[in-house]
Amino acid sequence: MIQQSARKADRRTARMHAGSRFAARLASRKIWGRFQCIGARDAWVLDTLYTDRTWPGLLVRRFGPVVGVVEGLVGVRAEYLHAHMAQRTNATSTTAWLEEL
Repeated sequence: MIQQSARKADRRTARMHAGSRFAARLASRKIWGRFQCIGARDAWVLDTLYTDRTWPGLLVRRFGPVVGVVEGLVGVRAEYLHAHMAQRTNATSTTAWLEEL
């Protein structure tokens, strides 16, 4: 009797795991499909939001959780390059330039 109940528990557990694997596969296909529908800009924003980086405290206080997006904006990087080429800044990176501002 003990052996039979152990087998039943194993079968239930196996079915449960198979179902959760199917559900995870279905969820991943759904997420992948949504990623395929978003544009390059939105994908880039998600990438910068969820890339784990350590930001200077000053920038975090100024821009909050979107500091990575701000630092990576094409306009911000272009403005940094213009300032660097015009010798208006000695900053070695966009992050350092944003701290100067």
